[in-house]
Amino acid sequence: MAMIDQLMRDAVEHGRPPSSPNLAVILARGQARRRQARLAQAGTAALTGTAVIGAVTLGQAMLPDRSRPPVAVDSPTTATSPATPESPTVTITPAPGSQAAVAELVARHLDPDRGHIAISGEDRSGDAYVVMTFDWFDGPTMGQSTLRDAVNTWYEARQDGHQVEPLRNGKINLAWVDAETNLGANDRRKVAGAHRNCAVSPRRVLGPPMIWASCTTATLPDGTTMLEARGDADGVQTIGVTHILPDGSKISISVSTGGDLEDPSNDSTGIPLSQLPATMDQLRAVVLDPYMPTTPPPYE
Repeated sequence: MAMIDQLMRDAVEHGRPPSSPNLAVILARGQARRRQARLAQAGTAALTGTAVIGAVTLGQAMLPDRSRPPVAVDSPTTATSPATPESPTVTITPAPGSQAAVAELVARHLDPDRGHIAISGEDRSGDAYVVMTFDWFDGPTMGQSTLRDAVNTWYEARQDGHQVEPLRNGKINLAWVDAETNLGANDRRKVAGAHRNCAVSPRRVLGPPMIWASCTTATLPDGTTMLEARGDADGVQTIGVTHILPDGSKISISVSTGGDLEDPSNDSTGIPLSQLPATMDQLRAVVLDPYMPTTPPPYE
């Protein structure tokens, strides 16, 4: 710049053009450098502004938008053990046709509350004559929760000489008899007279054979035959029914108010019931039940 100033002064003071270097060239170059410098400054400022704007924009993008409601973020799912299902109540169903299933069927029709009847045994003469025997008890519970325990406790107390409330005992017999065998032919359940084949004896006969006082016959809608027997001897009432199947085999059930002894009033084993524990309708329902097997239950 000092040289340029000197040249300018010489040109003004002496009225001559400046010597080399050429002033016009120098001036042109200086102007060009100043333009480049201004452009460079402007570019730097522009770049700086752009960077600042970008940073601000990026910063705004990174900051949460507080003008909008917050977005709910699901928390990690906590693994929970599935609820343990309650243990189902186990109900044991007797096999169809078994003694237990037949006993349940009889109780369902004759003793729905299960407060009196108990299976007591079985007699077999091969498969030709099979009898399931039941007891029907009316009397004190003797502080026991089951019928069988109450009866056993009563017998023990009676044998030990204790005074106890009378125990009333009736009998129920259910029989399967083949076509060639008479219902009254069983040695322990002998029946005599014109109606000896009307129904199984409801109790064991230790003396003379039992005699049915009457026997009626009815034909059912399916063509099979139903027999109904009645008896009343020695103060013991008895009734029974028999269903004769198409092949001639028979299912028979009977009940009595008395026990096994010749003298049913002997209270050492229970005195007779005051009335029959079942009706003819109930006995018919037993033998006609669709779940009643037509052949005797297997031996158990």
